[in-house]
Amino acid sequence: MSETTTGWADRVGVGGIYLFAAFAWSGPSPAALGLSLTCLAFLVQMPRAWPVLMQIPAIQMLGAVLLFLILHSGVHVWLDPGAWQTLVDTGISHAQWLLPTVAVLWFLAGQPRRVMIMLTLACLSLLVRLLYNTHWPDPLVSFFGPSHGFGMAQIALGLYLATALLGLALFMPRLAGWLQSRWQHGLVWWLLTGLILLFAQALMVTQSRATWLAFLLVAPVTLVLFFHRHRPGPAILGMLGAGLMLPLVLILWLNGGGIQERVAQEADTLGHILALETAQVATDSVGLRYHVNLHGLTLAQEHPLWGWGGGSSGALIATHPVAEVSSLQHFHNTYLQILVEFGLVGLGLALMTGTVILLGWWRLYQTGELPRDLYFLLLGASAMALIWSLSNVRLEQADMRAYGIMLLASGLTFHLARYR
Repeated sequence: MSETTTGWADRVGVGGIYLFAAFAWSGPSPAALGLSLTCLAFLVQMPRAWPVLMQIPAIQMLGAVLLFLILHSGVHVWLDPGAWQTLVDTGISHAQWLLPTVAVLWFLAGQPRRVMIMLTLACLSLLVRLLYNTHWPDPLVSFFGPSHGFGMAQIALGLYLATALLGLALFMPRLAGWLQSRWQHGLVWWLLTGLILLFAQALMVTQSRATWLAFLLVAPVTLVLFFHRHRPGPAILGMLGAGLMLPLVLILWLNGGGIQERVAQEADTLGHILALETAQVATDSVGLRYHVNLHGLTLAQEHPLWGWGGGSSGALIATHPVAEVSSLQHFHNTYLQILVEFGLVGLGLALMTGTVILLGWWRLYQTGELPRDLYFLLLGASAMALIWSLSNVRLEQADMRAYGIMLLASGLTFHLARYR
């Protein structure tokens, strides 16, 4: 391949990443265009990229996942030819995770600057999403009215906002270190504090208890671990403390009653669940998850090793005798959904792949190849996503694919420095 072709492919690939990130949550069509350009540029460089990528253990595991999906779908089509279309649709959906992730990490090229630009554009895309879906004649309705998701699924938006909040807190010292004058520090402090306040209030509006729990469990631990050995100077430390504590106090003061009310909702249902009184469990939000999870566990025991086949969850849930439960489209539990569709083998492979990815990030961090703040963001975001996935499934939606692709590629790209 000529240097001219390689240069053009690099520019198209990187430009596609930035276009994808800038519209990840504010414009699906431009985001899809950007990702398509990156994938096409990657295919041009495939002969050069493939030998490098296949030396990375995490990429080898992703390849094993892809091979498993192909073989698993092939066997199920052979056993049940009528399931062809469902399996093809599911396979295409899962493939939309793998190829773009590899393409994005290739063109990020292990360069922190490219990763930071991508994440900054993604954060701005989230901000645009909020502002575009704000009811400007009376903005208080959007930020203090009934729960909603600013044009997106509320529970998904909650996860993205929680990740953005954690990222803003972790990257504050890096940004403060770039600034020299006092007025620059002051201006940036007000901007970041305002952004944290906006995102935090939007997180409250989503009313997503799963996200609240994940953020509450993960964010404090992540920040304590991060700042334990990374102690900035007194001025920057004061800036960070005020920038984080003031929004937190204000948010709790404004939403304390609403938080208590939301947490207390469906307490009776939770009591029946803890007492194992299944017949008394209502079909509210918590109760539906309980009933569909029990149904899923029963189904998983019928085909424990290999599951029922990709995309089978909807039809299987429809067999539940309770109408409210049978109308659900998925099991509201990502791990259970994988277990039912792909069996213990599929779930084990997924968990093994996640473990290899996390261990790879740890090794990169230990050798100094992965920046400290980015490592803790990846670690915290992964932990929140793992907790969040206990009550939600969103593997096939474009917004979650964008989140997962950027999260995985941001860490995996730093492996390239060893092999490229």
